[in-house]
Amino acid sequence: MASGKKAPSKKSGRTGAEKLTRKTNKKLDKLALEAEAIARKAAKKLKKKAAKAKASAKAQTKVDKAKAAEVAEKKAKADRKAAKKSRPAPVAKKAPVARKSEAPAAKRSKAPAAPAPKTRPARPATTPNASWTVAQLRAHARSTGLTGYSRLGKDALLSAITANR
Repeated sequence: MASGKKAPSKKSGRTGAEKLTRKTNKKLDKLALEAEAIARKAAKKLKKKAAKAKASAKAQTKVDKAKAAEVAEKKAKADRKAAKKSRPAPVAKKAPVARKSEAPAAKRSKAPAAPAPKTRPARPATTPNASWTVAQLRAHARSTGLTGYSRLGKDALLSAITANR
């Protein structure tokens, strides 16, 4: 043959190169499948190792938390001991001494003691002055019907309130 190609074999009708290519492709497909299977097995092993490591880490965390709680408890106990040692010794109270001028307890009158006089809390000044806060001044301006007070400062607000009276 002059064209340079081999003539197909009589059995399959394919050339030797085609047969070789087909054979090589089959081997490649087989090797690819084997590689995938190996990769799946390796992935399973890695997943198992990761699960074991995770479980181990959880267990270690529990142990660490228990140790930390134990250390904190010991420290608290030591602090309580130190606080107990630093407290002053309790002083015994002396019994009251009866005076001659006082009547014995049995002969005293059982009238209730007069209550302490109630003191009223100091009331704020009813007229605005410099001791009032800006919020108090604004509330007073609002209640008196003054307008435009929201943008005024303390001094201007105070003078506006006193001028409005």
